[in-house]
Amino acid sequence: MQKGFGTFVEGDYVANIGWDDYNAGAGNTPDKVQYPVVADPTGPDLNQAYISWKNSEVGEVRGGRQRIIYDNARFVGNVGWRQNEQTYDAASYRYQNKSKLDLQFAYIDKVKRIFGRDVPAGSQDMNTWVANLARSWDNVGIN
Repeated sequence: MQKGFGTFVEGDYVANIGWDDYNAGAGNTPDKVQYPVVADPTGPDLNQAYISWKNSEVGEVRGGRQRIIYDNARFVGNVGWRQNEQTYDAASYRYQNKSKLDLQFAYIDKVKRIFGRDVPAGSQDMNTWVANLARSWDNVGIN
C-alpha cells in the first residue's frame, strides 16, 4: 500500500451507436415507453472524484464521489455491469491487514444512481452510515 495523500478522477461517456429502440428508464426517454428498459442513458458522467490518505498501519480514508462495494455488491455496490455505474458521495474508511481482516465503513450523503443526472431518479439523498466487516478463511487449517 502506498502512503500519503492522493487524488483520483474517473468519468465515462455513454453513446448510442445504431438502434435507439429502447427505453433508458426513469424518465430518460419518455417517448419510448413501448420499448424494453435498458437503463443506460446516454451522455457524460463523473464516476469518481475523491481525495484520499493511505497508511499501511491505519488504512485508507477517502472523501468525495467514490465506488463503494461491500462483499459481493448485493446490498451495497456499484451495479458495475451497467454502462453508467452507481457511485456515492461519501466519506469512507477501509482497513485491511495480513490476517485477511477487512473493515470498511462509510457515511453516504448521496447516491448517484445508474439513471444519469438528467432525471430525478438519477440521484438519491441519503444521510446514511454503512459498515462491513469481513475475513477471508482461505486455506485455514488445510494442509
